Amino acid sequence: MAELDILAAADTLMRRHGIEPGTVRNIISKLREDYGGGQVYVRALDRPARDAEIQRLVEAGVQSSERIAKAAGTSVATVRRRRSAWL
Repeated sequence: MAELDILAAADTLMRRHGIEPGTVRNIISKLREDYGGGQVYVRALDRPARDAEIQRLVEAGVQSSERIAKAAGTSVATVRRRRSAWL
C-alpha cells in the first residue's frame, strides 16, 4: 500500500535508489517548509515529459498523429493540440 504522506514515500524511494541520507533529509525538509500545511495537487501525468516525447517524435519525422500518440501514451487530440501550439 502507498504511504499516506507523499514526502515519506519520496524519502523511501530516494533512499532505495541510493541517494545520500543527508541529501534526502535536506530535500524533504525543504519541501515540508515550502508546502507543509497546505493542500498540494500532484499531477498524475508528467506533462513536460509527455510533450518532450511528442516533440522528439515530430522532430524525428514521424508524421502520423496516431503513431505519435501511441508511442507517447496519449491521445491523438493531445498530439494535435501540442503540434498546433508549436507551429
